[in-house]
Order: sequence, then C-alpha cells, then structure tokens
Amino acid sequence: MPEQVIETADKADRIEYTSKQAKTYIKNKIGLTVSDLGVGETAAFKDQLQNGAKKVEFVIGFKDSKFTYTVRAGALKLVIDTIKVEEDRGISNKAQVFVNMKNEGIASQADVDAFRKKNELGPLKKRIDELKKRIKEAEDKIKPDKQVLEQLEKEYKDNGGK
Repeated sequence: MPEQVIETADKADRIEYTSKQAKTYIKNKIGLTVSDLGVGETAAFKDQLQNGAKKVEFVIGFKDSKFTYTVRAGALKLVIDTIKVEEDRGISNKAQVFVNMKNEGIASQADVDAFRKKNELGPLKKRIDELKKRIKEAEDKIKPDKQVLEQLEKEYKDNGGK
C-alpha cells in the first residue's frame, strides 16, 4: 500500500511541534504508540530545510506486515519507528489497528482479511477440531455398549418381544 503523509512542516521552528502532532495523530487514528523524533534528528531536518529542502514530511506506511513511521526532507529519510503489528504484545486490539490502517489508506482489505484469517479464524478452527475429537472419543467409548444393546434388542425380538 502507499505511504501517507500525515503532517508537514515547512519551517525549521515547526519541526518539533509537527512531530508531536504526527505522534498524536498515529495514536488517535491508528491506535499505535511511536517513538519521538530525537534532538539530533530534529537538528538534521532543520539543516535540510536550511539547505534548500522545501518541507519536512511525516509519513506512515504499512508493508510486509510492518507499520512504519518515517520523516523525510530533501535527500534525508529517517525511519523513526517500525512496528510488527501482529507480533507486538503491547497492542491490545490488533484487529482494530488493521481496520484503522485500512481506513487511513496504508493497508488493504486483503491485509485486514489475512490478519483476521490468521489470528481470529485459526483459533476458532482449532476449537472446532478439539470438539470433533472429543465427540469421536465419546462415540468410541459407547460403541461396545451400543453393540450389546443391539444384540439384546435382536434377542428380545427373536424371542417374541414386540
């Protein structure tokens, strides 16, 4: 899926504020917590603006099961955070995060469906298989009793019972 520019700073003194805005946007719209832009990184982007870059862009994306938060200006592009959504134990509602990423245009419906199939339908299938196994075991336990019952019913009919 394509990357999405979520914030833009066109002046050096706006980078830090815009970085905080981007972090808040990601928390509120996606449901993920990302790292802050460091002091050294902020200085590097200020240098880019002073050396001819027109703007600093704060970008989110999703590719290969990873959410990325990137900041770029001119030739400088820094990945601030990468989160493997499916594997991160700190994310309580991963399904909602996938839906949010789809709504923001960085994940596809296929990504959402693949996550759901892997993480929601898998445990359901496992439970179904466990129940089928328990039913089979129960049927195997009563099979001898069923055979004895059939034999007794046959004997009863053969001896004039109705």
